[in-house]
Amino acid sequence: MNENFNLDEILEQKKKPTYKLSPSLVNSYLYYKQNPTQKNLQSVINYLEGKFESNKYFERGLAYEDEVFEGKHGKMSTLVKDLPRDTWKNLLIEMEDFNIYLSGKRDAVDDSRKIIYDIKRVNKAGPDSYNDDITVQHLYYFMLDEDKEMFYYLLAVSPTMTNNPQDITFKVIPKTRPNKEELKKLVDNSINEFIEFLKEKNLWQLYTSTQKTKWN
Repeated sequence: MNENFNLDEILEQKKKPTYKLSPSLVNSYLYYKQNPTQKNLQSVINYLEGKFESNKYFERGLAYEDEVFEGKHGKMSTLVKDLPRDTWKNLLIEMEDFNIYLSGKRDAVDDSRKIIYDIKRVNKAGPDSYNDDITVQHLYYFMLDEDKEMFYYLLAVSPTMTNNPQDITFKVIPKTRPNKEELKKLVDNSINEFIEFLKEKNLWQLYTSTQKTKWN
């Protein structure tokens, strides 16, 4: 992974195909890895094909996030409502025969405090729910946003389908930025593992055809 390019290197990179990658896509694989059913494999395939079907939990989460930024959820709202919302970061990662275009949308960012916040409306949350083997989101966002030192998962926990503040328990899971070498190793390993999975399941061709960037 090379973060400093001169003009010749950039021109050389243009000769390589570039493929899009997001934390959500890799997390869909990690969920399949933890729960290897045909249904979860199909979810990865659907993601690659750009097929998305909303559901009541997804819609509940969108509504909750809107309410947070509208100031309707107490301390959670106070923490993030005045911060920049839904901002994107991108990074070009050079592989041997191709490039990876890594992208991520951050729910809220506090630049002055060097913190990224991610809001999640969930039914339950265990102590290991956001470990590195479950989600790459915090790792990829640290890679995308090199000056941020902390990432906080802000969890609103309740099995109910409403977003009534009285029914919700708040949990915060903090993630500290690894050192540069460790972060690079973790991100590189996760990308390489995902690529190996695609090839093992005969999904590499599907990935390279559907996730190729428009400028190739």
